[in-house]
Amino acid sequence: MKRLLTLTAVTALALILTATAGATRPGEGPPVIPIPGHYEGRDTRHHHIRFYFNHHGHVTNFRVEHADLGSAVVESRRFHVCKDGFCAHGSWIESHQVSGSWNNRPAGHGALFSAHFVHPSHVG
Repeated sequence: MKRLLTLTAVTALALILTATAGATRPGEGPPVIPIPGHYEGRDTRHHHIRFYFNHHGHVTNFRVEHADLGSAVVESRRFHVCKDGFCAHGSWIESHQVSGSWNNRPAGHGALFSAHFVHPSHVG
């Protein structure tokens, strides 16, 4: 009886390991490749967020409302822009979705934001 239980346990473990061998772990799976184009969204304070991601891997014209924070190189799906103590950083969580935050140190406030792909860039 003991051998049968041991054999059953080993068989069950082997089945579990075989079934999960092909499963992806969190953070694995297909790579996120950002879509070039215009992105827009809102922050938790209801400010309008917008920027452009170009074919050369740069975020340009990052704006919170009318404040232009500038441009940045995107590395490993992440970017960081800063201008006069007003900074933002973000990362692509899907090829069409960016999540991040901004902080205006001189004014003493900030917020989380989410932006999504709106329309493609026009390359002529």
